[in-house]
Amino acid sequence: MQRRTCECGRDIWVQYRIQEGTCRPVFWSVTIQAGRKVHVCPSCGAFLHIDALH
Repeated sequence: MQRRTCECGRDIWVQYRIQEGTCRPVFWSVTIQAGRKVHVCPSCGAFLHIDALH
C-alpha cells in the first residue's frame, strides 16, 4: 500500500490489485472510516483518481 494525499490534504491509502493482467487502485481511508474502501474523499467529497492524488 501507498499513502497518498488528496488535494485538500486528507491522507488516503492506495492498494494496487492485479487481476487478469490489469492493475487497478483501491482507495482506503487512513483515519475516519478506517478499514473501508472509499470512492470519494471523506473530507472534501472529491472523486478519488490515482492521478489526482499527491
